[in-house]
Amino acid sequence: MKKTIVCFLMVVLAGMNSCASATQPSSQNRSATPSATQASPSSTAPVQQAVQPIAAQPQPIQLAQASQPQAQVQPPAAASRPKVAVYVTGGKNASENKALAARMTHGLVNSGRYSAIERTDAFLDQVAKEMVTQRSGAIDDKQISELGRQAGANFVCVAEILAVFGDHQISARIINVVSVEVVASGVAEGALKNINDFAVLSNQVVASLLGVAQSAVTVSGTTTTSAGQAVTATPPSAQSVTVPTTTSNTITDPRDGKTYRTVKIGKLTWMAQNLNFRPRTDNTWCYGNDNDNCDKYGRLYLWDAAMSACPAGWRLPTKEDWDDLIWEADGKDAAGSRLKSKSGWSNNGNGTDKFGFSALPGGRRDGSFDNVGTGGYWWSATEFGSGIGYVWYRRMLSDNSNVDEDGYRKSYGFSVRCVR
Repeated sequence: MKKTIVCFLMVVLAGMNSCASATQPSSQNRSATPSATQASPSSTAPVQQAVQPIAAQPQPIQLAQASQPQAQVQPPAAASRPKVAVYVTGGKNASENKALAARMTHGLVNSGRYSAIERTDAFLDQVAKEMVTQRSGAIDDKQISELGRQAGANFVCVAEILAVFGDHQISARIINVVSVEVVASGVAEGALKNINDFAVLSNQVVASLLGVAQSAVTVSGTTTTSAGQAVTATPPSAQSVTVPTTTSNTITDPRDGKTYRTVKIGKLTWMAQNLNFRPRTDNTWCYGNDNDNCDKYGRLYLWDAAMSACPAGWRLPTKEDWDDLIWEADGKDAAGSRLKSKSGWSNNGNGTDKFGFSALPGGRRDGSFDNVGTGGYWWSATEFGSGIGYVWYRRMLSDNSNVDEDGYRKSYGFSVRCVR
């Protein structure tokens, strides 16, 4: 009986071995199923072959998962960029204005920070119609912001070409269409004799608006190495920008090392001293051409110089910024006494300096200097809208407690307070 059982088991095992040999892949199949080549012709081979297909199944799933984020994440990032509409004035003709607007739009979009509105021509046509309707030749920031909003823009960039001392200057500002706040300003100067000059100045003003080096902004979107190889320009958003060093109540301007006191009033932080930075383009003065007055009162700036004078992260306040400040300081009839410094004003015109704004009477320049000690004059970033080169400004005088507002010519020299 035992012999019979042993013989039966031998026959069964022999059959299993022959089955195992029959199921081994041939040399032709091994290249198609690499994992099978490691299986030895043992009794465990059927188990390995049963497991292998299961282990191989996740591989295509993992590849699909790795490729999905690239297809899904990129488009939303581009679609989420705020839209900008660009309007240019001051050129020799409408074609020159449109050409600069197109170049600036391309530069802003190429920076990776903005996208363009879909119907730029319709926006420009609407601006032109509004100007004809008003018969003024110009529209103010609030009006152009509303037209930009209607065109689907989140921001409007307004640029102006000016002929200055035989050369040209392009000044520009980017305005939030909801708050009508100037969020960035830029300026470029140079010759404007041919299309190459035009391209250079448009690149410069866009770089100035974005706060980056000019080499990071090009119309084509590429720069060229010394070997002549074209490479894609690094998006300005990735550039390192030198910003002022700040503490809780001071700011140090990295351009000249000067330190200013700061104060937060309402929602905004203001410099608590007049700016005393001398830009490369100049158009600024110390009162009476006396450097000691610059140390005491800050510099007096033409408006175009004032628009780009503030350090990175700071800007010239808009009319609305001044309105908010005056409201916080108890209204225009009382704000003067609340914002004036406790000393330095003639005729017993000192204030209480309730908010730490420390306004001083730095005077003004209009061909000649006047009113130091008795009057302080400060620029805003908002044009008056009269079409003849006027800008909103604020004034404090020693003989009353008011803060007055009016429009003055851009060619006057006024003080600058920067806001953040």
